[in-house]
Amino acid sequence: MDTEAGVRRWRWLGVLVVGGLLAGLVGLTLSNDLVQVAGSATAAFALLLLVVLLILLNGLVGIRSKQTTAVVFAVSLIALTVSFTALIAWGGGSADTRSITVTDIAGQPGDATTLTDQHLDSYPALETAIDHYAENCEPAGATECTVDVPEREFDRAKEFLAGGAVVEYHDSYYAIWFGA
Repeated sequence: MDTEAGVRRWRWLGVLVVGGLLAGLVGLTLSNDLVQVAGSATAAFALLLLVVLLILLNGLVGIRSKQTTAVVFAVSLIALTVSFTALIAWGGGSADTRSITVTDIAGQPGDATTLTDQHLDSYPALETAIDHYAENCEPAGATECTVDVPEREFDRAKEFLAGGAVVEYHDSYYAIWFGA
């Protein structure tokens, strides 16, 4: 094997490994198993674009040096990266869910935990439950609404509110119940 072919082979192997690792990172970020921060989908999209651009750059090098196998390999690698990323994100989204029930309380109860926007940013399950009530149930005239949330977020929110509580959020009062 000549030196140039060996260098090319190692270069493509490096692209495959780095691209695969970045695609895995993107998939884990999309499935929310790696980080729990606002904007993780934006970070994942940026990483995916970086992977595709790196592969395209290597494909352009192949076009410039008139290596059709390099171009075909680059296009195949892009398809594989996108598929791999989508598979990881889809697999991560199929986690177990639990239900949270939000009940609107008319008037002002005696003892209520005050929730702020920062609390809801920190506890996405609570944000999902309250937003679901406000967007879907309240306009329909319902006073109670149940929504399914990922089990991990359910457990964090349940621990935060000690199993269930009356909360105040923007001058409205809700009873939050954690179901099965």
